[in-house]
Amino acid sequence: MNHQALYNEKLKTAEEAVQYIQPETDLMTPILCGEPDALIKQLENYDGLNNNRYYMMFTPREVIDVDPDRLKVISMFMGASERQAFKEGRIDLLPNHFSDVPNLLKQEARKPVVLATVSPMDENGYFSMGTNADHIISMVKEADTILLEVNKYMPRTFGDNQIHISEVTALIEHHQPLPEAPESKLSEKDQIIGDHVASLIKNGDTLQIGYGSIPNAIIDNLKDYRNLSVHTEMIPEKIIELYKKWCSDQ
Repeated sequence: MNHQALYNEKLKTAEEAVQYIQPETDLMTPILCGEPDALIKQLENYDGLNNNRYYMMFTPREVIDVDPDRLKVISMFMGASERQAFKEGRIDLLPNHFSDVPNLLKQEARKPVVLATVSPMDENGYFSMGTNADHIISMVKEADTILLEVNKYMPRTFGDNQIHISEVTALIEHHQPLPEAPESKLSEKDQIIGDHVASLIKNGDTLQIGYGSIPNAIIDNLKDYRNLSVHTEMIPEKIIELYKKWCSDQ
């Protein structure tokens, strides 16, 4: 069977795709843009869940609302939605070092079910996880079930983030723009902290910086610096502005 015929055979609706999730199995999704919106939302209407666990990390949306006896949500990172859900007692937290997450999941997960957003299939039958080459790609070979949400807005990237159609249990098509982090508004305190931190930075330093109001305040003070390097797990938008300025000035 050729790749397109296999694709057509495995193409389902979201309602049909979640039927492959069996009771007492453990679900897991990538970070942020890699989280499959339609599949996760469909879980709220799926009656087949029973004593399942869902390992998530840094959702860009509201945390799924399902009876914890049916689906226990375990977050591995406290973003805004997770913090609120944790305060309300709706989710658990699994403390971790990010580099240890693949091994943690391999040790703990029962019959792993991977759910992920991917780019459209190429002519060789491969999907790309696009913006995400995170802990989930390590679980693809371990998974009993792989459910994909194909989104034309997910960019095709290369490297160790490819999934072949032959590995996929079922897939859906759900095309929507990828979620974006809102621009943080700077408070007076943010600016004071940003000024102070920037004063400690020297030309030629290497930065590890995330995103949010304080990192943005720091970056605003770095436009006249030179030969800075960035080694970080997240690239905030303002780093791109700095990069363009440094390229045009040097």
